[in-house]
Amino acid sequence: MLGRFIALAGAIVKNAMLYILIAGLCLYVLGMFLWRELGALQKYQVPFLATTLFFILVFVVAQTAVLDRHRQSLASIELNVSGLALLAEQAGRAVDVQVYEDDQVYEATRQAVQNARERVCVSYLRSHGPNPVGAAARHIQACREWALSSPHHRFRRVILHSDEEAMAEFLATELAAVRAAKGRGHRYGVRLLTESRHAAEAFSIGIYDDDLVIITYSTDSHRHVAFSIRSRDVVNRCFRFYFESLWGSATDIEKCIGTPAAAELPAPAEIDR
Repeated sequence: MLGRFIALAGAIVKNAMLYILIAGLCLYVLGMFLWRELGALQKYQVPFLATTLFFILVFVVAQTAVLDRHRQSLASIELNVSGLALLAEQAGRAVDVQVYEDDQVYEATRQAVQNARERVCVSYLRSHGPNPVGAAARHIQACREWALSSPHHRFRRVILHSDEEAMAEFLATELAAVRAAKGRGHRYGVRLLTESRHAAEAFSIGIYDDDLVIITYSTDSHRHVAFSIRSRDVVNRCFRFYFESLWGSATDIEKCIGTPAAAELPAPAEIDR
């Protein structure tokens, strides 16, 4: 409140000085005319001139101060604009978006798994299993090999539970992978979504470490589309919670289909590379 009052008082004083200066100049011109033409006001010439010059000097000083404040404000604005431009540039570099189609989808996810350092979280929300040969099979095999390559690797997969025959083989091999990893002290976790609200086809998600997410969906049984976003902030703020909600509402595969006669893992040579 006090700051607004001081600013208002300063503006009033500045305007008053401006009016006084204009009036003083007018009076000075009139006085010079009377002195030169009529010979009057001779004894008031020096005081009048000094007063006028004093007001001119004060006005110049005041305007210089105002100009300096405006210059500082402009510099501050330029600094803020530069900061915003830098943030926008950094954001543009921080977020990397790529689009994939068909076999490119599984190749991209396979590479993302192989490049991951600590953690991979993926979902498979389709009612039938992936193709047992080709790019899809290479992706599945890369996941298992990555999980079994180090006890420090943490792998999680959420699968939509389905009783269809096409899904049975995939679930059996996933169960075998879970047991193989557990026997070696590694972490390959698989859970099944059994609730009815997940029965429809949905977007599948893959989160690789903390800075890459790949969203995958199928337009039909033969066409796959995906896009990836590389941004730690986007992953942690938008997608990490989504996967955790899927994982939390799913059931361990061993509780769903765990039987003594589980399928064996296919050897790497059996995968069509």
